[in-house]
Amino acid sequence: MNFRFLTSSAVLGGVLLFAAAQPADVTPETGAPVRQDDQDDETQLGLYMSDINRNLKALKTGLESDGPIPPARVVEIIGVVRELQVLFTKSRNETPVRVEEVAEDERAQWILDFQLSMLGLSRQAIELESALLNGDFEAAGALRKEIAGAKRLGHRTYK
Repeated sequence: MNFRFLTSSAVLGGVLLFAAAQPADVTPETGAPVRQDDQDDETQLGLYMSDINRNLKALKTGLESDGPIPPARVVEIIGVVRELQVLFTKSRNETPVRVEEVAEDERAQWILDFQLSMLGLSRQAIELESALLNGDFEAAGALRKEIAGAKRLGHRTYK
């Protein structure tokens, strides 16, 4: 779990208690039912994707603000973005299970396309970090949305 944006130990304790009390078929963070395909995807790539989803949610929360974002919070947000960069890079080294459904003569290109899509996410995450470092939070929010959309498209294509 990513608790970067929780500041109160009482809140943290309550979240941990809530997470521990949830049955295995619900998401500890939200209590929402876990989709069956998420439970079945225990590959390394699936684990990376779960971490990416958690970080994208944390990023969305971190960028939501009615006013200027304090520098200390920006540092935390940049940490989440850098974690996403690492996860995108690690994911690029994996092969989706769905490759088995691809015709043998098309597999190599399909894998290259997957790697290229992950490289694109890495590039967008670097642009997002640059926007944050430059204090351009509007651009950072737009890039976060682009990354989330590209991730969804990749999920439909490669999962």
